[in-house]
Amino acid sequence: MLTEEVAAIIRVLRTKRGMPYEDLSAVGVQRSISALEQAKVSISVDKLAELASVLQFDLVTLITLCVALSNNESPRATLERATTVLDQFLDSGGEQLIKAQFDDGKLIRRSRGKPLNRDNATKILKLKSEGHTQAYVVRTLGLAKSTVNRYWRGS
Repeated sequence: MLTEEVAAIIRVLRTKRGMPYEDLSAVGVQRSISALEQAKVSISVDKLAELASVLQFDLVTLITLCVALSNNESPRATLERATTVLDQFLDSGGEQLIKAQFDDGKLIRRSRGKPLNRDNATKILKLKSEGHTQAYVVRTLGLAKSTVNRYWRGS
C-alpha cells in the first residue's frame, strides 16, 4: 500500500545522509535496497524499523512522512489526525487492553482459530435460552450455520 511512498522517503533519507547502498547492508543486500527504492518490493515493519535505525531516523517520523505523502497532506496534518485518534484510543482504555496482551513482557498466546465474538455469542445464547432453534437463530441474526452451532454447543 505504501510501497512507492516508502521508496521515495528512503531515497531522500539515504541521499541526505550521503549513504551508499553498502552502508545499508545491515538491513539487506544492496539489490534489495535498490529494489525497495524503485518500489519493486515491500518491506516488513521489522525491516523498516531496522532501516530507520541504520539511517538514524525516527521510525514514527518515517511512517508519518509516508502516510502524509500517500494522503497528499502535510506531515503535521497527519500527526494531528493521529494524535486525535490516539487520544480517543487511550480514553477508551486501549492502552490497558494492550498491556493485558502481555505477561512479564511476553505476548500472551491466544488459542488457535477464530477469536470469540462476544456480541454474537450473547445474542445466540439469549435466543437459545428463549427456546428458539438454531435454524431460527441463523435466519434472525443472519449468521452462518457453523457460527451459530459453535456458540450453541459452547454453552
